[in-house]
Amino acid sequence: MARCDARPNQCHAISPVFEAGEYGWKPVRVVGYDEASNKFKVFVGDSDCCKMVTRLSLLFYEEDPEAFRERVNLCKERQANVESELRFTNLVDSVSPEAVSQLSLERRRSFLNMCMRKSDAFHADFIHSTFTHLMQVVQEEYIRQMKKCIILKDMADPSNHERFANMKVPVRLSKRTLPYFGVVRCPKYPFLEKQGEIHRAHWCSDDAMCEMTAIFTQKYIDEF
Repeated sequence: MARCDARPNQCHAISPVFEAGEYGWKPVRVVGYDEASNKFKVFVGDSDCCKMVTRLSLLFYEEDPEAFRERVNLCKERQANVESELRFTNLVDSVSPEAVSQLSLERRRSFLNMCMRKSDAFHADFIHSTFTHLMQVVQEEYIRQMKKCIILKDMADPSNHERFANMKVPVRLSKRTLPYFGVVRCPKYPFLEKQGEIHRAHWCSDDAMCEMTAIFTQKYIDEF
């Protein structure tokens, strides 16, 4: 802002402006910054047309356009990921609680016993109130995971993919991975193929060569 204030009568950047039914990048004068909304106040060219724009809609003349473009594309990619994750979460939350199981009483008692053994030096009332709050969180998370299992099971059926595509919810399919610990899997060795090549190239594949070898072998045995 200090650099912009030093040149109040000049355009400092370009910003998208909607004209004639489409957006185009136009020169703008930056005259202020609103910290509450994190937006810049700009005037389009020499006109009195004022608007508030975000940093991603303001390309200063002094910055690298390529770096600015990469930053904008990265933000759009992250925004798309967040929006798809929100749509998936909303879909999971839309599943009725009656369609999933609840955390069993035995499991909750087991958590309580573990908590008491590890925290017996604290006041009992404090432990009880803390445990009650934590169990509520655990119960809610458990139910959400059960709902998520229902959605993921539906996603495994290809006949449901079009329905999820219409809701703009990316299909999440589980992938089986096999970890390697210090080794690398070698490709399967074509033993029979290599064996056939050796037999075709070996001297025993020629009948005349086999007969001659047998004669020499017999003479060697007779002499020694």
